[in-house]
Amino acid sequence: MKRFIQGTTFFFLIFAVIGTIFGIVAASMQWHDYRIMQQGIKAQGFVVAMQGNNDGNSAPIIEFHGTGDSTHTYRSNIFSSPPAYEVGDKVTLWYNPKMPDEVVLSGFDQWFLPVFFGFFFLAFGGVGYGGLLFHFVRRQNHLNLLRTGKTVDAQFVEVFVNRAFAVNGQSPLVVRCKWTDPLSQKQYTFDSENLWIDPSPYIKSGSTLTVYIEPDNPMMYYVDLRFLEDKKDRK
Repeated sequence: MKRFIQGTTFFFLIFAVIGTIFGIVAASMQWHDYRIMQQGIKAQGFVVAMQGNNDGNSAPIIEFHGTGDSTHTYRSNIFSSPPAYEVGDKVTLWYNPKMPDEVVLSGFDQWFLPVFFGFFFLAFGGVGYGGLLFHFVRRQNHLNLLRTGKTVDAQFVEVFVNRAFAVNGQSPLVVRCKWTDPLSQKQYTFDSENLWIDPSPYIKSGSTLTVYIEPDNPMMYYVDLRFLEDKKDRK
């Protein structure tokens, strides 16, 4: 069934997927390095030269002795400025004896990429999974209100643009209504969920909207706009 009232779930889902990809990459790199450090051979090497790139960054070229009298050269692919190493530096590394080019270099090279991808995992994943969790909890609260909440008739006020949030430069619309508690005479303002299609043609000026509230706490509420879905489907 097509939904007329669309939330931001898709937006947070995209962030969660991107964050998960970064997390998988970070975990894979960490596992790869851990495996070499556990199963490989530890050795000492020396920085014999520095290689540069077009951005002016540098990465070390390291020579180390393997099993027997074999000598191997490892070219780091982690470039930095200022360089993390200097020619003549003694470094600790681990290598795969079957594939000596498979090296884990201690220090900057060892942690940079896992931390880099891990940071983006936390940034994107935090926004994505945090948003999805927020939507899930809010959805459960709405379902509880629909089952056990008290219904009140709130006066329609306006449809406004929620400029606090935007996706691809477009901000959602929100329906605002108000209700006065007949006992306390306190007035409450209720805002609907974000809407991505203009509901104005379906809500007339002066009309009332059904709002489900928590009897002991009217600030826990749900503006019921489910009727918009049926009107949209008929259009």
